[in-house]
Amino acid sequence: MVLPQAWLEKYHKCFKMYQVSVPIIEQKIIQQFMHLGHFDRHLRKIYLINKKKHAILIHAIQTFMGNNVIIHAKNAGLHILLEFNNGLTEIELITKAKNHGVKVYPVSIFWMREVYYSNNMVLLGFGGIPESDILDGVKLLTKAWLNY
Repeated sequence: MVLPQAWLEKYHKCFKMYQVSVPIIEQKIIQQFMHLGHFDRHLRKIYLINKKKHAILIHAIQTFMGNNVIIHAKNAGLHILLEFNNGLTEIELITKAKNHGVKVYPVSIFWMREVYYSNNMVLLGFGGIPESDILDGVKLLTKAWLNY
């Protein structure tokens, strides 16, 4: 755990009897990894990889799906939210995507007030997808959802 210096005393006071479940050697390795700047370099590398994937995904969706979708949460992590105006429901969107070999996720389970949910959205993650597969994935989804 990384704590601000101001919290360190309180942490030691509250958790002095806590038995650490991570071996000290692993803690030292991670400490050195961070101290030597490897973690920062790793984060920058992952950020750039995901930024490029995100740009490819957004461009592909705009190119192939055009005005049939509204892209929400464009800069909200490793996913985007797609809203459809073609009459398909969330379940239909998920089922059609699955039938074409692509997994997308429901949005309704995250909606706090269901009365405001329009039932025409899916969550599309891209973090675990190789950059080279994004274009083909969007083409499959376009075929599944828009029949072309």
